[in-house]
Amino acid sequence: MARLQGLGDYLRRIGYERVQLVADFPDEPGEDVDLKSERVIMSWAQGVLLVFLSGCNNAGVSCEVKFMDRKIPSLFHTSFVLVERGADLSGIVKSPLGRQGADEIPFSGDAELHDLAAGSCMRILKRCYSSLS
Repeated sequence: MARLQGLGDYLRRIGYERVQLVADFPDEPGEDVDLKSERVIMSWAQGVLLVFLSGCNNAGVSCEVKFMDRKIPSLFHTSFVLVERGADLSGIVKSPLGRQGADEIPFSGDAELHDLAAGSCMRILKRCYSSLS
């Protein structure tokens, strides 16, 4: 979680002030992390960076992929999947990513993650802007 918080801090520092992690939102009574994630995605997200880290439990981001695939597949148009080399993506994740045409963008280490995430945020903004015109 510290690496994701560092990524969020970095993106806000370079001007993406509205970047939020699910953890940044307040909890609601009786809500587990999966329900919170679904609520945040449904009510707030304009684009999503789905980050899979090597050597970490990626269950939360995996649930987000499956939720987006089931409930709001159009959100994949303004979302990016960043996968650290060595991270193991199960078929349960790969199947919806393939179905939605989401490319996996590989990275190694935090510096490359930060660069790719910043570029992905710019692309998300461009796609959101293009959909308005």
